[in-house]
Amino acid sequence: MIDVYGNTVSKVHPGSHVAVFGCGPIGLLNIALAKAQGAGAIIAFDKVRSKVDLALKMGATDTFVADESVGKNFLNATGGQKANVVMEASGNPEAMVSALSLIAPRGVLLLQGRMSVPQIPLDPNFLVSEAISVIGVRGHAGYRIFEDLINWFSESSIDFDDLIHSKKFSFFEVMEAVKLAKTQPGKVLCINPKYAKRLN
Repeated sequence: MIDVYGNTVSKVHPGSHVAVFGCGPIGLLNIALAKAQGAGAIIAFDKVRSKVDLALKMGATDTFVADESVGKNFLNATGGQKANVVMEASGNPEAMVSALSLIAPRGVLLLQGRMSVPQIPLDPNFLVSEAISVIGVRGHAGYRIFEDLINWFSESSIDFDDLIHSKKFSFFEVMEAVKLAKTQPGKVLCINPKYAKRLN
């Protein structure tokens, strides 16, 4: 989260068009930060409807369920303009391909999700000719911004309960918890009955 903050704040400027792929906790934080930086359009994509609905609450200007119309939907929402900053937080190879297609010349691609496959199609000539910057983001690297991050969190009007929404299940409800984790954003906690009294 620390490095997400640092990269988003340094790369998103007032009026920037931003695309966010993946609306889990990291993607939602990207959206909130981009809004705080004054981004012009913040367009979020995810395969799960409930996640893109939550992205609207966090500050996205437009949201779409990710499908083959990702590029068309983004350009329609921006009046034909590509993204100055693209944040890939899903780890989905298909999303990565879409992300590359949406970057404007001199744009920035922030890679925040680990890919499920080791290789994806990537034309280095495209990166060079369009002057694209690609930055890998590691969530635990501080880069001396802890004080700024703490101040931002304390002064923000964002309801972070939505970002870190959680639900408790007993150990015997583990299958129900797994189903929920696959369909809803947030974290799921399963409690071993041996320790339940300590946590309740």
